[in-house]
Amino acid sequence: MAAPRAAAAALCAVLAATVLVSCSHGAPPPVDLRTVDWSAATLPGGFCEIGAPVVFHGGEAEADSARWGRVHLGVAHDAYYGDLDGDGREEAVAVLGCDNGGGTAAGQLAYAAVVLTPDRSGPRVLGTLPPQHRPAEGVHTTLIREVTVLTGRVVVTEQWYGPEDPTCCPGGRGETVWTLQDGRLAPDPAATPG
Repeated sequence: MAAPRAAAAALCAVLAATVLVSCSHGAPPPVDLRTVDWSAATLPGGFCEIGAPVVFHGGEAEADSARWGRVHLGVAHDAYYGDLDGDGREEAVAVLGCDNGGGTAAGQLAYAAVVLTPDRSGPRVLGTLPPQHRPAEGVHTTLIREVTVLTGRVVVTEQWYGPEDPTCCPGGRGETVWTLQDGRLAPDPAATPG
């Protein structure tokens, strides 16, 4: 009677070890976002009123905007990195621009910072952060110049044009602080440019 019980106990131990090993090694780890080629990524186009994700090739793409018609998009800067949610893995922020394809500053239409978090299947969008300074009607769009990723918040440096500023030289500058709460990013009203 002791032999069958011992055999059963040994079999249970082997099965338990097998289950633990397969559970801990079966799923791939989340992707390291520093290895992502952002110039060839698929990123959201909603900031430019494009209803579908945009596939970039060589850092550029074209798509149809509900507001501006056919537009050119670009990954405007290298990605910025930091551990936003405090889990020990870095999030990434890609800054995107949308323009009319004319090649001049006057053709710039919109900018946004897209925050991505590592996931097992690749980067997952955590939020899209448009500039919070709203220019006067007919004045050049607000630019995103720099992003800093800190635990619990993303700081976006914005530059904007006044009515008399030439297209070379935006005169306004401010920071928007986006805070992470319950998995969502929201601008902090006390730290948002006017």
